[in-house]
Amino acid sequence: MVMWVGFAFYLPTLWYSLQSPENFALLHALRDESTIIQLFLWAFLTAMGYYLCGGVKHLIQEAGHFESLEGGAQISWACIAIGVLLSMLSGVWIWL
Repeated sequence: MVMWVGFAFYLPTLWYSLQSPENFALLHALRDESTIIQLFLWAFLTAMGYYLCGGVKHLIQEAGHFESLEGGAQISWACIAIGVLLSMLSGVWIWL
């Protein structure tokens, strides 16, 4: 759900920022000043990071790896851990 709502805001924002350097600077300044925008961006990047990890996990399993019950649990926990790491990294990128 977060990703679909995020894309509804992200794509027009991306289009607007690519129109001119002034538009890009305006959106960059808005991102730096608004906590709501920062939280929204962090939620969107967290959802995208976990979605990416889940996709890679499924590709690995489709290739024939980690198909047992124990292996599936291991790769699922690894996917969650990498998703949390990506979430923390996106938070550091946004707020620093």
